[in-house]
Amino acid sequence: MTIGGCDMDTSLAPRRASLVLIANGTTARLLRVHRAGIDELRRFTAPHGRERERELGADRPGRYQAGLVHPAIRGSAYAPRSGVGPSHGLRDRAAELYARELATELGLQLRSWPSDGVVLVAPPVLLGRVRAHLGHAVLRHVRRSVPHDYTRLTTQRIPEAIRDPRNARI
Repeated sequence: MTIGGCDMDTSLAPRRASLVLIANGTTARLLRVHRAGIDELRRFTAPHGRERERELGADRPGRYQAGLVHPAIRGSAYAPRSGVGPSHGLRDRAAELYARELATELGLQLRSWPSDGVVLVAPPVLLGRVRAHLGHAVLRHVRRSVPHDYTRLTTQRIPEAIRDPRNARI
C-alpha cells in the first residue's frame, strides 16, 4: 500500500490501527497509523527540555553545622551534617515529568482508539523513562521499541525508518 508516496508495510498498518510515539528530550509526536494513512493525534513539547539546571530553579541546599563538636563524639548523631545530597537534579525531575506526561497520554489514546499495538520510538534514556511510567495494560500492547531519535523525520518516512532503522537517514 502506498501512503503519501511511501510504500506502507502492512505490519505497521494492521486491521485497525497502531499508535506510534516518536519522542526525544524536547519534542514528541503521537501518531495513529492505519490503512488510510497517518494521523497526528498530538504534539508535545517539554518546556524545560533544553534549559540548564540553574535556569530550572534554585541550586542545592547549603550545608549547616549543628555546632562545634568535641573530637570524642565524632561519628555520633550530633556530628556535623554532610554536604552530599540526592543525586537527582532538577533536570532529571523535569525529564521524569515529561516521560510521565507522554506515558499518560499514550494510555489515554490507547483506551479511546481501537488499536492493534503500540510502537515506541525514542532515544534509549527517554525510552526507559517512558516504559517505566507505562501501566501493565499499555505494556501488553507495545509491539516494538526503537531506540532512535526520529522526531525530525517527515511523516511519510517514519514507517520506512521503523521497519529498517539502519537505513533511516535523518
